[in-house]
Amino acid sequence: MEGRENHFSADIIAFFMSMPIFDRINAEEIKVIARHMNKVALNKDDILFRESEKGSYVCFVRETSPPAYRV
Repeated sequence: MEGRENHFSADIIAFFMSMPIFDRINAEEIKVIARHMNKVALNKDDILFRESEKGSYVCFVRETSPPAYRV
């Protein structure tokens, strides 16, 4: 398993930096945040969460194919 420091590549850090919610955070701070994040790949018909579920985390969808749907 790759180390947590290398878990998030430069393109993922750039993805986060391009999001308005992170526009005042520099790359080093993004790296600190990234150490506490998990990357998840889902298969077709997998459900990440349901709209009515109470959660203790936030999700950012990097790409989806086919489009994601509210369940």
